[in-house]
Amino acid sequence: MRNSRILVAASTFLLILSISSHGQLKETEIQDVQPQDIGEKVRIRGSVDSFSKYGATTVMTISDGTESLKAVSFDSNKKFGTGQRIEAQGKVTMYKGELEIVVDSASRVRSIM
Repeated sequence: MRNSRILVAASTFLLILSISSHGQLKETEIQDVQPQDIGEKVRIRGSVDSFSKYGATTVMTISDGTESLKAVSFDSNKKFGTGQRIEAQGKVTMYKGELEIVVDSASRVRSIM
């Protein structure tokens, strides 16, 4: 129970960070997402390696063949599955010492960059 409260609090914080950004969108490979990009908006493409839902929160690991990155979405309507190719855009954040993106939008794509 305590862990879910922490997850909800962290998710809310990350959502607020996502809404407050006005940066330009940078299309990039996952391996090029670095700590200096925290706060920047990026677009990545890749395959979903893992996918979990926690209420309205979706946590995915996306790989583009160079690296993988955790992507967190607060849109309960998005339904992706392992192996699907997607394009995701959102703000780079740091959570528990690891880079991730808080997804503003995501959609399925036919090919990986």
